Amino acid sequence: MERKRKGGAERERIKRKKALAADAASCCKIPAMFASKGTGDEGSSSSTSAANAPAVELEVVDSSAFESEQEPSGSDSAFVKGGMQAWKHAHQRVQEHERSSIHRESAEAFFLRVNKADIHTLLTDKQMTIHRDQEHVSDCIEKKKKQTIAVEVRKAGMFSIQIDTTQDLTSKDQCAVVLRYVTDVVHEKLIAVIDCESSTGQYFVELVKQTLEKMDIAIKKCIGNATDGAANMQGQYKADTTGVVVASESLFSLLNDIAVFIRDSYKRLKLWEENSEDKRHRRLGVIGETRWWAKDEALRKVFGRFAKPDNALYTDLVITMEKI
Repeated sequence: MERKRKGGAERERIKRKKALAADAASCCKIPAMFASKGTGDEGSSSSTSAANAPAVELEVVDSSAFESEQEPSGSDSAFVKGGMQAWKHAHQRVQEHERSSIHRESAEAFFLRVNKADIHTLLTDKQMTIHRDQEHVSDCIEKKKKQTIAVEVRKAGMFSIQIDTTQDLTSKDQCAVVLRYVTDVVHEKLIAVIDCESSTGQYFVELVKQTLEKMDIAIKKCIGNATDGAANMQGQYKADTTGVVVASESLFSLLNDIAVFIRDSYKRLKLWEENSEDKRHRRLGVIGETRWWAKDEALRKVFGRFAKPDNALYTDLVITMEKI
């Protein structure tokens, strides 16, 4: 096949390119212009260099030669192919190169190399940072929530504990610890979900104690505990969870002892009847070991119903004990 003939415009560009190359050959070379000076005197060295330097002939070049050129792409940047011959337009060529994609990619690769970053870090670093921030916010909320619960429990003066275990999707036992206390309303607050390392009753006692100590809640304020009917909760394997309540004073034992103390003596019983403002002369209830409803009845007789202490015998009890 015959080679395609060059058009007039293309021949004109080749002609101008050759003319520019010929002019550039007669120009002073950059290394020669900035060559190191000799050891002689500065003035004599400068005059000698100026004398020996070849004469530079300046020729006006038609600007249309540059106007016909399009802005170079990334691979056609002036610093990538062929260099530059017309230093008159060096500033323009530098700007074009800095806007090119190959310069941006090379600069990015250089800074990644300096920072020792890789693709994995580049892709996952932001995700890991977001995950850390989310965990930090979650921990702060959890800490603030526990502090608020601890303050409310200390103001309430007493509380009870509920614990229960269940398995998660990975077949690990998770122990949930719940506090129940009363302020203006009844509260039930989940304070911890902990991975279980053992299933004995003694382990759960220590677990609850450590949880309360971290929240700065006195275990002596615990007046009761609630669990399911599992064997480890009922004391068949190395103690039971009632050890949590053993460390505190038992409210029900105190109420039962007071009722028995007054009933066992007719003199004390007479003082109770004389100082009681109750027209029916109600007596304190003894708590039976097998009747769970007896605990509720004994509490209601002394303290009354929630937010309705009108029928409570607490004042009569205090006056009678003072007389005794």
